[in-house]
Amino acid sequence: MKTKCKFYRPVIFVIVFVTFNNLFLFAQNKFSLTLYGGIIEYDGKNDSATLLNPAKLDSISADSIVNIQAIIPKGYKFGQWLVLNSLDTSKIDTTENKLLNNADSSKTYFIMPKKNIAIEAVLKPFLDTLTVINGIGSGVYSAGDTVYIKAVSPPDLQFEKWDAFSFYKFFGDSMDISTYFIMPSSNAIIEALFGCGCGAQIALNVINGTGSGAYDTSSVVDIAAYPPDSAGHAQCYVFNGWTAIPQSDTIYIKNLKDTNTVVTLPNISGSSILILATYIPLKHKLTINRGIVVYNATADSMYYFGDTLYIQANAPPPDSVFAGWSGDTLTIAYPYSNLTTIVMPCQNITLKAIFGCGSGDNINQLSANKISIYPNPAKDKITIENLDKNYSNTIEIFDISGQVVMLKTIQKDNSVDVSNLASGLYIVKVSNSSGALVSKLIKE
Repeated sequence: MKTKCKFYRPVIFVIVFVTFNNLFLFAQNKFSLTLYGGIIEYDGKNDSATLLNPAKLDSISADSIVNIQAIIPKGYKFGQWLVLNSLDTSKIDTTENKLLNNADSSKTYFIMPKKNIAIEAVLKPFLDTLTVINGIGSGVYSAGDTVYIKAVSPPDLQFEKWDAFSFYKFFGDSMDISTYFIMPSSNAIIEALFGCGCGAQIALNVINGTGSGAYDTSSVVDIAAYPPDSAGHAQCYVFNGWTAIPQSDTIYIKNLKDTNTVVTLPNISGSSILILATYIPLKHKLTINRGIVVYNATADSMYYFGDTLYIQANAPPPDSVFAGWSGDTLTIAYPYSNLTTIVMPCQNITLKAIFGCGSGDNINQLSANKISIYPNPAKDKITIENLDKNYSNTIEIFDISGQVVMLKTIQKDNSVDVSNLASGLYIVKVSNSSGALVSKLIKE
């Protein structure tokens, strides 16, 4: 009995300590967030989950905005966010999912409730269907899988080539009867084409259109481009023209800009012609009131559908602070961040930076401290001067697509190794509890 009593005492002590700690945070109206499979960003602080441990931040004020982003490994796609039961994380708390702004978006935010909370990013493996016409290899595969395919020749016909449709680049060798195909992150249809083998015909392969087949030399063949959605594109794409591989074969196409045209085949028996219908995204206008596009801004404010753009709010008026973005905010990554990204949708959009009462602009606060980043351009390292050593400073580096390529927290050491970054333009964001500073960086 004596040994048993000694064993339980430290356990009771820990339980009491944790309980009083939670009561202390509760009294301050602050709570903790545990995030499985993602990154938390709140009030200049962040934490990232690993394979073994979730991300966690304590002392989050109730009713405040918390940004979360899923970590998506290769071969997977984002499914949804789930709010877990705070007492038993093996169970789902369906009543709290309303806290999430968009449970189906890998980047979203939620309103912190007046209690501790746990959220999980649910991922799904990429499983798509490969259909092999006139051959073997059909099945369900993950993106990146290597699938071995083989054409099955009908009687009295010889294999000529694989018709890749819009997936030509995923073939090992489109002219080989037995080859491999790298599975894309979508359903795919490929077809083995055959000819008589008599040497008196030409194989015409039309990608993203109609007209493929074996024809007599010097034949005039009608071809037609598929509508964008039938060619694997969204409705916000438009036909851009015909091309050929090699490009010199475009001389056989009558009109490169017509969706319906003709091809006059050469008098070269046994040869083959590969023609491709191409598409481009449409442009729409982005209007920003009280803000700007940080880089790559166009003079006419017109941008392609799918472009990822950095936007930043203007400096707030005196005695005001940035409060959020209003307008067409559906594709904004973080609507309550004065520096964020937006993915251009298939429509004209208008955004407006909203300012509220406050003590000043956090961006200007760090600028006033004369923080500088050098050298710029940089080869191996950058130095960040005049950081406040009393704060933990977060360094985020973004590429031109808006992806975070480096995330680091520094306090004493003010140098950052950038030798592993590819040459090009980047955005560096330095932030701490007193504000944030954004600067461009050119990596040589």
